[in-house]
Amino acid sequence: AAIESQGVALVDNTLAAMDVERGNLVILFAEKLSRESHFCQYLVYPKHHLQRPKVKAFREWLFAELN
Repeated sequence: AAIESQGVALVDNTLAAMDVERGNLVILFAEKLSRESHFCQYLVYPKHHLQRPKVKAFREWLFAELN
């Protein structure tokens, strides 16, 4: 869905690495979502969605839930 500009994805970096390298997805923030786990997650989405209000609101909500 994220690659098709239909949403965002919380994925393991190994699953998204090729699409990030190709520019199909971008990492929304550098912080790892799970610092205690060996299986960290990243929030990724199409680069052109960076300024979308809903993406920003989701990111802010997610960080609030993690803290």
